[in-house]
Amino acid sequence: MQVYNRRVPEGPPDELIELARFVGSPADSLSILAEGNVACHRDENSFWVKASGRALSGIERSSFVAVQRRPLLDAINGPPLDEKTTRAVLNSAIAHADSDEIPSTESYMHALLLSFESARFVAHAHPPDLLSLLITAKAEDLAAKRWFPDEIVCCGRASCFVPYAAPGLPLARAIKSAAAKFEKTVGEPPKCFWLQNHGLIAVGKTHQEAIAAVKMSAKAAKVLLQAVSTGLELHPLSQKQINEIANWTDEHYRQNLLWRSEKR
Repeated sequence: MQVYNRRVPEGPPDELIELARFVGSPADSLSILAEGNVACHRDENSFWVKASGRALSGIERSSFVAVQRRPLLDAINGPPLDEKTTRAVLNSAIAHADSDEIPSTESYMHALLLSFESARFVAHAHPPDLLSLLITAKAEDLAAKRWFPDEIVCCGRASCFVPYAAPGLPLARAIKSAAAKFEKTVGEPPKCFWLQNHGLIAVGKTHQEAIAAVKMSAKAAKVLLQAVSTGLELHPLSQKQINEIANWTDEHYRQNLLWRSEKR
C-alpha cells in the first residue's frame, strides 16, 4: 500500500478551533460527547480534521490531524473496501510523521467536501430539532423546502438530502452521489446536507459562513417543529419567492458581512 506521510510543522488555524468549539458548545447541544466533527482546507493536497474520539467542546490545537486528500478521494472513487482496509487507507494518509492521533472516520467525507470550490470549512453537527425531522418519513421533502428568507440567505435554496449510509467511506460515497444530483437539479452546489437518521453538514468559504449555516439550520428546524405542533396548515415559500431572495443584491451584501473572516 502506498504511504503518503509528510511532516506538517504547523497546527490548524484559529478559525478551525473556533468552529469546532462552536459546534461542540454545551449551551447549544449541537453535538455532545464525541459527536460531530470539523475540517478545513490546508493546501492543495491536504486538510485539517478533528482526531478520532476527541470531543469538540473545549478542543485544543493538538486534537487535529493533517491528512492528505488524494488517497481518500481515490478510495471514494474506487472499488468497495472492507472496514480494516478503509481504516488503513485513512491512517496511511496522515501527514504528521510523528502524530499520536488518528483522523476521524468521517475524514473521507471531509476530503470530498473540501474538494468543492465553495467549501474551505466543513462543520458536521447533530442538532436535536433537526434530528427530530431527519428520522421522519418526510425528511427528504422537508429538506427541499424553505420557510423564511434568512434560511435561504444562510442555507441556500434547499438542503441536499442524503439517504442513510454508514459513517465513513459509505457516507462519503452517498454524499458524492447526492451532491451531484442536487447541483444538477438546483443549479448550484449545496451549502447544507441533511443526513437521514444522522445529522447536518454545513460548508462555507469561511468558518463564519459554516457557523451561520449551522445556526440557521438549527433555528429553521425548531421553527418547523413548533409550527407542526400547532396542527395548522403550513405554508412553505414558493420556488419563485426562494429565487427572488437568493438573487437579491441586498442579501448578497449581507452575506459578505456575515461570512467574512475576522482579522486576527
